[in-house]
Amino acid sequence: MDDEQIIWLYENRNEQALKETISKYGTMCREIAGRLLPNKQDIEECINDMLLQTWNSIPPAHPDCFPAYITLITRNLALNRIKYTQRLKRTANQHLLNVDELAECVADADNVEHTVDHRMLAQWLEIFLDRQKPLERAFFVQRYVIFRSVSEIAAMYNVSESKVKVTLFRMRKRLKHDLKQEGWI
Repeated sequence: MDDEQIIWLYENRNEQALKETISKYGTMCREIAGRLLPNKQDIEECINDMLLQTWNSIPPAHPDCFPAYITLITRNLALNRIKYTQRLKRTANQHLLNVDELAECVADADNVEHTVDHRMLAQWLEIFLDRQKPLERAFFVQRYVIFRSVSEIAAMYNVSESKVKVTLFRMRKRLKHDLKQEGWI
């Protein structure tokens, strides 16, 4: 079943949409959640929450790219789960370091949440990524969306870890510069 058909099922409140989403994208979403969350129970809870949030948001939303839509929902739910467990001082997770790398570009996260229209910032970030070379864009997405380690990215693209680190550093630098020019920070 293609993505438009799955979205149609959501829009028509057909529970088959949930089964089709898991059938087609369950593995991908579990991988993303698994990179962030420490145990299977948390991962499955994140997947269930993703399905619920997707069910509640379509309609009115009609995502142009369904896999990206559910990937971001999964990622955000997993990050929220990490924040929750850290608040309770249950666990610490090194994957937050990935987000911290970007934080230096964007300023304080709490400040940004209250002062920036996230949708506009997301659209701007898409434009920024579109202007990058395909390999640079791939590194960025693998690191900051899917949360792969530098060594995993290097192996995936058959390049050195140093190349990945330098590329990501330069992209963060360009991102910070462009954010300043556009008045985001």
